[in-house]
Amino acid sequence: MDRRSFIAVAICALAAAPMTAGYASRESWIPVVGHAVGFAGRGFYTTVYLTDSSRSMNDITLSFFASAQPNRSPRSISLQLGPGQTGAVEVGPQLAGEQGAIGALRIHSTGPLIAEARVYSRPANDPPGSEVGTVVSAIPAQFAIGTGESTLLHAPAGGRYKLYAVETHGFPLYFSVNTSAGERRLYLSAHEQRSWDLPDVQTRALRITGINGSGKIIVAGTAIAAQSQDFTTYEMSLPAEPRHRLRWPELAAYAAIALAIAFAALYRLKALGSRLSGVGPTPTADSREPTAPQEPHNK
Repeated sequence: MDRRSFIAVAICALAAAPMTAGYASRESWIPVVGHAVGFAGRGFYTTVYLTDSSRSMNDITLSFFASAQPNRSPRSISLQLGPGQTGAVEVGPQLAGEQGAIGALRIHSTGPLIAEARVYSRPANDPPGSEVGTVVSAIPAQFAIGTGESTLLHAPAGGRYKLYAVETHGFPLYFSVNTSAGERRLYLSAHEQRSWDLPDVQTRALRITGINGSGKIIVAGTAIAAQSQDFTTYEMSLPAEPRHRLRWPELAAYAAIALAIAFAALYRLKALGSRLSGVGPTPTADSREPTAPQEPHNK
């Protein structure tokens, strides 16, 4: 491979460098998880699935934020995953406590991590085949909304609908929920998780807007069937990030591409200069340096 081909390949590789995107994140939140027994002995359970999307060992900490509590010192567990490795963690007494609880889960890792939770329930003494449940994707912390920011939740008309929210930045926040019945104003304190029943939802989308405070929230909604108690989770819409500022990985990739292009241009100029200096005009008889006149020979 010649030097120009190598430079072209390097430019393509840099342009294809992985950027932070999608649900892979070093900090993410699942707004509803738990391990508890509810009405008529019905159990509520959660299994969290984690995949290391980085190229090195990943140190991971899961922290449980119980509902309607300050959560100054949340219960936590730690684990490690290797590159491309997937693990499953049950939310049990070690996180939810011996008595059980419902709340939110914060997932912090040293490298990019993809996290999902299967939340499910079943009646007391029923076999696992009677379970009903859904999957909730972890939302990266940078997509939490605050004052002046909004997100949408889809909602089927009618039936029972429940809103879950968790504060992620350690400050309180007032926020509003716009439904067919009008605006409802709610409040979360620092690192608090709560849920609210929203009866008779008739709109197909709920708008949640931060009103006042320095907090940031991540939300989810669940629609619950009246007879089977089966439920469907609706995740918040992810706000588009403003493009007036680039992240440092993008800046580094663009700078490297610019340097590669400049290096290629300098190499071409140097090669052209070398060819020009090696090929010059052939001197003619008139352009040769004059020689000293010779003395005439005496006969």
